[in-house]
Amino acid sequence: MHFLKYGGRYVRRPPIAQRRITYVGQGSVTFWYQDKRLHRKVYVTLSLEEFVDRWAQHIPERYQHGMRNFGLFALRTLRRTASAIFLLLGQKQKPRPKPRRWADSIKRDFGWDPLENTGQDNICAT
Repeated sequence: MHFLKYGGRYVRRPPIAQRRITYVGQGSVTFWYQDKRLHRKVYVTLSLEEFVDRWAQHIPERYQHGMRNFGLFALRTLRRTASAIFLLLGQKQKPRPKPRRWADSIKRDFGWDPLENTGQDNICAT
């Protein structure tokens, strides 16, 4: 149980989609994958232990991080190529919004303005 909690925290996208798991029984799991050489679905039945063992291989070790985006979708690549992509599509890139002031965030979330002088300068009067 501890391993599943640990693994669940670090897997952003599971190695196998839930829709591919077709059967979960008392001691076995059946799922399918697309075999690109045979051009068809292949069904695999594994014991629960073997299924969890294969799934666990995709969990990074402690203090290691999974890669979120890579290739064309990597943040560094997108920053470099975004203007060219928008030019090719004939669209304008929206300007990045300015960050919200901290006082506006407090007012929005808690309903009071921390910069407004309410006359209660010393709330904890002794």
